[in-house]
Amino acid sequence: MNDFLEYSINRSSSADVQQHLSNCDELFNPLLSSRVVIADYSVKLTQFSTRLECWSGSVLAGLIALYLSKDDQKSAFITNVSVMSEIQGRGVAGRLLINSLEYLREHCLTNVSLEVSQSSNKAIALYKKHGFTVIQSVNGISLMYLSLQPRKSNVE
Repeated sequence: MNDFLEYSINRSSSADVQQHLSNCDELFNPLLSSRVVIADYSVKLTQFSTRLECWSGSVLAGLIALYLSKDDQKSAFITNVSVMSEIQGRGVAGRLLINSLEYLREHCLTNVSLEVSQSSNKAIALYKKHGFTVIQSVNGISLMYLSLQPRKSNVE
């Protein structure tokens, strides 16, 4: 892995996403491959989601995929958060999450939600650190929610 990390939006191809998700498969609980066909999911993400990415050289090393509502609800759903094990512990997930929330605010969305396994303690701690709260838990999965309040201006 390259020490230099570059952040971008929607640069990845479906092949990049597929390789990344395959590399991260065992980091998901339960395995991502037990829930989706990774190749098909990669195409779906590339076609329909907004992807905030972290690149290490030519390798997609971190990814957050968002679905933006197409109605007046102005909401978003985070469908994927993944960071390759080789770069975990370097703040990549936090930076991607901050970038995602800034992107959503810039596009005037008002709320965002996600689902996370209740056993994913590190992920839950990350989301809570950034203001998400658990609003429902069913069958080992927690639904977390964040209201995206507009940032206050320093100018009065």
